[in-house]
Amino acid sequence: DDAGHPVSPTASVLGEAGPYVGELMALLPKLEVVFVLGAKALDGYMRVITASAPTRLLPVIAAPHPSARNAHAPAAARQRLINAALSVATHLEKAPEPRTVLR
Repeated sequence: DDAGHPVSPTASVLGEAGPYVGELMALLPKLEVVFVLGAKALDGYMRVITASAPTRLLPVIAAPHPSARNAHAPAAARQRLINAALSVATHLEKAPEPRTVLR
């Protein structure tokens, strides 16, 4: 917000991000998997890829957002985040060619 506090993105903000996500994906032709953290990120990504016929489909792994708001999340949510990250790592380790990981 204007005071610098984190806020959840609204549907209009997610919609505005669509073209930028599309541009980013175009710049990453070797992208192999999409790892989204949080329900809003998943919603935003799905809005982008379903707004029109996608040029390519990628595996999507979603996990709870690891924000301070979720710091006291149940152990199951923390374990989901760990499992999702391990799934992405396993997926990338199995691919034959070297890759660049964006962080």
